[in-house]
Amino acid sequence: MNRSLIQIQREIWRLDPSLQRNPKMAEQMTSRWMTAYNAADVASLMSLYDEDAELSTQPEGSVSGKAAIEMFWTGDFGDSKPATTLTLTDVYVAGELAHLEGEYNVVEKGQTTRGRYVQLWMRDGNEWRIHREMWWK
Repeated sequence: MNRSLIQIQREIWRLDPSLQRNPKMAEQMTSRWMTAYNAADVASLMSLYDEDAELSTQPEGSVSGKAAIEMFWTGDFGDSKPATTLTLTDVYVAGELAHLEGEYNVVEKGQTTRGRYVQLWMRDGNEWRIHREMWWK
């Protein structure tokens, strides 16, 4: 079992969502992700992910590891520069784990896609990194 999965399992048992709210920190994380995505800046986006991160999207499926996630987002951008808005609907922070949940709207070439997302961020030294992420329509 890899280090980040063990750490997630250890932290998840400490969660008490009713007591652990930090919307300001969650908004900062969300803003960093949106800024990188909306600029189609793969390098900045990838700086937010852990080496062992996992990304799941529906209907595309799952990819594991930072290199595979980078290939996914590079392909997702293609030759366009989509614009997304993330709206947080729930957030809790416990120790080294932050759970962000919300809705997304992506506008690309005049078409809008809506759905939901969940991101699990973990503290990595002084920085927070995405370890698990799910996007679905």
